[in-house]
Amino acid sequence: MLSKARALSVRSGNLWISHFTAARCLGLRVPRRFQHDLRIHITGLNRSPALAGASDVVFHRSKKYPPELWKFRGAALSPGPRVFLELAETLMVHELVAVGDQLVRQPHPSLESRKRPWCTVEELQRIVRAGRGRIGVSRAREALQLVRVGADSEPETYMRLAIIAAGLREPELQIKLHPRDAYSPTGDAGYRDQKIVLQYEGQHHFTAEQQARDQRRNAAFEAEGWTVILANRVDQQEGFRSLIARLERLLRQHR
Repeated sequence: MLSKARALSVRSGNLWISHFTAARCLGLRVPRRFQHDLRIHITGLNRSPALAGASDVVFHRSKKYPPELWKFRGAALSPGPRVFLELAETLMVHELVAVGDQLVRQPHPSLESRKRPWCTVEELQRIVRAGRGRIGVSRAREALQLVRVGADSEPETYMRLAIIAAGLREPELQIKLHPRDAYSPTGDAGYRDQKIVLQYEGQHHFTAEQQARDQRRNAAFEAEGWTVILANRVDQQEGFRSLIARLERLLRQHR
């Protein structure tokens, strides 16, 4: 799919890869209901003859050429902030927040080649302001209020949003046991003043090596009097109801 998208973009200087296809080029995870939709999303000022007979291509017309396009293996690509605005045409608010969190998160040097986020929150704010009148821009504005730096996965985003929706205080993200120590054990989220740390355990946590690291991290927090709350995909499937009930009790006790 991506090779064909590149070919279409390169063949015509007036077309660029956009929307869900651009998201995939950037490695962004999209909601599950769209993961099997392999149609190619292309944007241009006018429909190019290069698209003739391409039934697997979704063409989006743009009124003007973007001032700055990114390059993906030689092909023109919607910039990260613009992808956020493009996906706002289709995604629900909480799904869009997850995309925004992925765009602004700080990459892990040991796991990724890039050193900087795809964009900043300020860059998202600018593109949303400039998108006045576009389809979905109101959803983009609403989602942008909830985009945060520090969520490393979609489930972490959805866990935070569920906590906020339940009326609880928003947790701190990437909470360090010792804030001034660069090598300090770190949890996904938590409440420093009440010594509560939340950790979402995705699939990569199931390896023996990762489980050993997780146990050491949790033990370090517990040794200093923190309560560790673990979450997994079962919690996500139930909307984090059990986790929120426990968290609410703990917060009430501490108050």
